[in-house]
Amino acid sequence: MFFPPQRCSINPSAGRVTCNNLLQDGSVVLDYPTYNPRMKMQDYSFFYGISPASTTSSRWFDRVIKVDRNKGVIVASWSEAGVYPTEAGFIGRPGASAEDDGVLVSVVFNSTTNSSYGVILDSRNLRLLDRFSFDQLLPFHAHGISCVAGHCFSNP
Repeated sequence: MFFPPQRCSINPSAGRVTCNNLLQDGSVVLDYPTYNPRMKMQDYSFFYGISPASTTSSRWFDRVIKVDRNKGVIVASWSEAGVYPTEAGFIGRPGASAEDDGVLVSVVFNSTTNSSYGVILDSRNLRLLDRFSFDQLLPFHAHGISCVAGHCFSNP
């Protein structure tokens, strides 16, 4: 159903589009990519997405990944057995100077406990910082909105 991501270049004078694998590991698939919204229209280095932990055995998105788009590699990931994350929203730290200085927030479904909860991940290394409970199951969803200091950004 999904194909590995590609990086495409458009040559308008030649009327040609050339595409190559975005990641060195051409078997990785991902979806719901997002990045620091303050980097929009800039030459950013990192983006985040959700991906199957194993392209051969998993049919579901069961990990959050951080990709270095210049090197074409996954530089960090977070997963837990039986846990399925939704799109991760980036929230920058106030006063941050580094592109990846912030947190990612995702709603996850835990199939072993039949529960939903939120997770907060350090966007530099995807280390789990905290989790917070919900009183109900939440369905898979995407394209949320992040608000910081009165400014709101849709996930790009």
